[in-house]
Order: sequence, then structure tokens, then C-alpha cells
Amino acid sequence: MEVYAVVGNVTDLAAGVYKYHPAAHALERTATGNRLAELSKAALGQAAVKDAPVVLVLAAVYERTTQKYGERGVRYVHM
Repeated sequence: MEVYAVVGNVTDLAAGVYKYHPAAHALERTATGNRLAELSKAALGQAAVKDAPVVLVLAAVYERTTQKYGERGVRYVHM
């Protein structure tokens, strides 16, 4: 699993998309600018997404999980 923070209006953190690295407990900016309108559009136009100061996005790379757990890895991601 991967965690991204899509940041809009947050004090002391520039707008953009950040990937969380748990081992370092750090954020890495992967895109600049406020992307909440784009995310809202992808989320079927939900205003709460567009108006939020930050939205956490969870993503999975099935290949990583299935390499370790086989086909069960897909189910583990969904859990």
C-alpha cells in the first residue's frame, strides 16, 4: 500500500501531491500545485474533496503484493 497526501490549503506545507515514506516518516513531493479540483473530478465531482485542505489517497501496487502472497495478494490489498 502507498499513501499520498493531496494538499491544498495547509499552513507551512506547499500545495501539491506528496508520497509518504513510512520508513523515514517523511513526505516526498511528487507534483506541485493544488490538484484537489482534478481529484474531485475523478471522485465524481464530490465538493468535499475539492474543498478539503488535504485528502489522503490510498493506492496499491498489486504486483508487489502478489509477488509475496500469490493470488491471495489481491484479496489482501482489498482488505
